[in-house]
Amino acid sequence: MIREFHRPVTLRDALELKARLGGGARYLAGGTELNAISARAAEFTAIALDGLGLGAVAEGADGVDGLRLGPTLTLQELIDAPAVPPALREAAAHVANRNIRNGATLGGNLAARRACAALVPVLLALEADLLLCDATGERRLPLADFRRERPDALITAILLPAAARARRVGLRRFARTANGPTLLSVAVSCLGAPDARVQSPIVAVAGVAADSLRLTGVERRLQGHALPVRAVLEGWVREAVAPAADPFASAELKRHLAAVLVADCLARAAQRED
Repeated sequence: MIREFHRPVTLRDALELKARLGGGARYLAGGTELNAISARAAEFTAIALDGLGLGAVAEGADGVDGLRLGPTLTLQELIDAPAVPPALREAAAHVANRNIRNGATLGGNLAARRACAALVPVLLALEADLLLCDATGERRLPLADFRRERPDALITAILLPAAARARRVGLRRFARTANGPTLLSVAVSCLGAPDARVQSPIVAVAGVAADSLRLTGVERRLQGHALPVRAVLEGWVREAVAPAADPFASAELKRHLAAVLVADCLARAAQRED
């Protein structure tokens, strides 16, 4: 429940408000997370971000070598932006339905830190960094570190390096219904190689732990080798994940799905050029 509502017109004003109001204040973008039923019980002060101009898509902006995405971009705007990598647009299209995507934002999807945030695996596979701001200043942090450190800061940009365009990406998800929540999401990326060996693989999975994670052990086994047979790869993934059961799926089903989806994604990544 919103106790107070503030609409700053500059980034500095927003940061000063957050510093003054402390932990009882939350940044508000699309509101699809903060207005969810599970979040309504706690009172908070809202700091709206819609007046800060943080919804742009820009290439090579402010010295960034690559693509800069604003955190208040709605997921539908992300899908409709031609400059955005196809894999990220595909992942955004997996989120609920168009009504939700017209409100939900890129930054909100990341800041909510859901165990199965639909966009996190593909952003990990594209080696995304975040620009974060708080009262002490601005810093750049890899997305993987942001998920681990959980800093109380405002995401002001999502940065995709120019090298991300060279990555081949495979993406898969599992949900019980088309509009239902994603139970498992997987993204795999690698670089093309003339000898068909797997180069610089990234294997990211959401839904098998409290947070999205990279299967670095699987990545090391893949690096520099020919694509393994499916049964071998699935075995590696099964060894690497330890999901917990929930009301929607057993632990064994999640482990099986993770193995199958990673194998599917790696096959897609090895064959396509996004």
